[in-house]
Amino acid sequence: MVDEQKTKEQLMGELAVLRQGVARLGTLLTKHKQAGALCDIVQTASQTLEPDDLLNSLLGKAVEVMDADMGLIYLLDRTEKALLLKAHRGMTEETLHRISTVKLTSEDLRKMPKGEAPHISLSELFRDATLKLIAAEVQQDQAQSFAAVPFSGKSGLHGVMIVASRSQHKFNQDDMELLGIVGKQTRASIENAMLALEVSRLATIDRLTGLYNKAYFQQRLEEETARSSRYGLEFSIVLFDVDGFEAYSARRGPAAGNEIIRMLGVSARDCIREVDTAYRYGKSKFAIILLHTGASGAEVVAERLQQKASDIFALMRRSSGFKLTISLGIASFPSDDPSPEGLVHRAEAALTKAKQRGGDQACLASNTPDSIGAASSDIPEATKNVKELSTSNIYAMAAAVDANNHNTHSKNVAKHVVAIGEVLGLTNRKIRQLRTAAILHDIGKSSMPYSITRKSGLLNEEEQQTLRKHPELGAAIVDQIPELDYCAPAIRHHHERYDGSGYPSGLKGEQIPIEARIIAVAEAYDTMTTTYPYRQALSPQEAIEKLRQHINTKFDPEVVLAFIKAVSAGSRE
Repeated sequence: MVDEQKTKEQLMGELAVLRQGVARLGTLLTKHKQAGALCDIVQTASQTLEPDDLLNSLLGKAVEVMDADMGLIYLLDRTEKALLLKAHRGMTEETLHRISTVKLTSEDLRKMPKGEAPHISLSELFRDATLKLIAAEVQQDQAQSFAAVPFSGKSGLHGVMIVASRSQHKFNQDDMELLGIVGKQTRASIENAMLALEVSRLATIDRLTGLYNKAYFQQRLEEETARSSRYGLEFSIVLFDVDGFEAYSARRGPAAGNEIIRMLGVSARDCIREVDTAYRYGKSKFAIILLHTGASGAEVVAERLQQKASDIFALMRRSSGFKLTISLGIASFPSDDPSPEGLVHRAEAALTKAKQRGGDQACLASNTPDSIGAASSDIPEATKNVKELSTSNIYAMAAAVDANNHNTHSKNVAKHVVAIGEVLGLTNRKIRQLRTAAILHDIGKSSMPYSITRKSGLLNEEEQQTLRKHPELGAAIVDQIPELDYCAPAIRHHHERYDGSGYPSGLKGEQIPIEARIIAVAEAYDTMTTTYPYRQALSPQEAIEKLRQHINTKFDPEVVLAFIKAVSAGSRE
C-alpha cells in the first residue's frame, strides 16, 4: 500500500514536471511565433517607404500571423476629425464603403494621447459608440471575433489596427501580445515612412512662398497632360511675372523684393480653387495649373491675379514710388498644344507678348502667333511634338475642338458618313476607317487661335485664310501616327470641290479621294442644320435641297444621292 502511494506521488510529480515542460514549450513556441512574426514584419517594412504600400504589406502580414480572415488599418486625421481607412484585407466592398471614414467627436480627440502611449487601451481612446460602430460593421461581414490595437508615437496617436476572424477562433492573451508587437513595429514603420514622405514633400516646396517649386510644376504638368489625354479633358496653365522687379529689388534691396514675392505667393493661392495648384516658377515668375478649365476660365483667374497684385503694389508704391505690375501668359490643353513642353512654350510666348505690349496685361497663346502661321511651311513646326502622342491623345484633341464650339459636329459627321458608306456598298473595314477620318476631320483646328475658332460672327478675309489651313494641318498631325495615317488624304482634301474650286489642292472630280467626297457632303449637311450665333439652322429638307443645288459643283452627285437615300431610309424607320 505504501509502495502504491509512493508510486502515485511519484507519478503526480512527474506529471507536474511534464506540465511545466509543456507550458515552457508553449511559451517558447509563442515566443518563436512572435519572433518569427516580428522578423517577417521588419522585413516587410524594410521593402518600401511608400505609406500606402507599407500599410497594405504590414496588414497582410498581421492577418497572416494572427490566423485572421480580415484586417483594417485606420489612420487618424485630426484636421478632418476622423479615422480614415488606409488598408484593408478580406472585407466586402459594401462594408468598406460604410466604414471608410469614421467620424470622431471633439471628446474623442481630447482623449487622444499627446505623446507616445504604448499601453493605452482602445476604450481610453474612443467613446463606446465609435468602437461599437466599427465592431458592428465587422460583425456584419460575418466576423465572429476581433481584436484591435492602437499605435502611437512621439507626436501622438497615429491610428489603429483591427484584425477579425470569421471562425469560432477566439483571440487569447498570446494573440494580443503578438498583435501588440505588430502594432509597435507598424508605428515605427509608419513614422519612418511619414518622415520620408515629409522630406520628399519639402523637396518640392519653395521656402519663401510655401508654393510648390518649378521641378514639381514640371512633374505635375506631365501627369496632368497624360490624365487629360486619357479622359479627353482640358486644362490651362497661367504663367505670370512681375514687371520691373529687377529694378525694384536692386533699389529697395533683396528683403523688399522677397516680401513682394511672398505676398504674391499668398495671392496666387487665394485666387484659385482647391483642385488647382500654384508654383514659384522663377525669381519673380509664378505658374498655375487650372484643372478642367479652358482659355476663358483661365482669363477670369488672370483678372483676379491682376487685381490682387494691383492691391499689393499700391501699398508698395506709397513707400517706394515704384510702379509694379504683372504680365500673364495663358495656354490651354489640348487646343494650344498637346504636349507639356509645347504648352509651356506657348504660355511663355504669350507672356513675352504681354510684356512687349507694355505689361500689366494677359495674353492668350491662341492669340499669339507661334505654331500656326500664314504659310504651309509652318505646318511641320506646329506638329513637331505629335510623334510622341498616343492615339488617345489625338482623339482627345478632336473632342476638344467640338467642346470649344459647344457642339457634337465631328460625331454627327461620323454618323452620316457611315450611313453614306453603307448605301454605297463600302466594305466594313472601309466604313470603319471612314468613320475615324470623319471624327478627326477638323483636328487641325486644335492649333488654330481661339479668336478664330470661337468667333461668334463671320470671319474676315485674313481669318478665313488662316482657317483654310486646318485640313493640311490636320493631315500633318495624323500622318505622324502610324495607327491613323490612313486618315490623312480624307482629312487633307475634305474641303476640295467637285468642280475643282476647293482647297488646298484644287482637285477635281474623282481626283478627290472618295472618303473626302463623302465627308464633304456629311459635314455640309451637319453645318447647315446646326444653329450658329450668326445664322439659324436650316431644316433637314432645306439642307437636302441645298445639297441637290450644288451637285457637280461642290459635291459628288453619287454621294449626295446616297446620302438622300440614307436619310429617307432612316426617316421611314
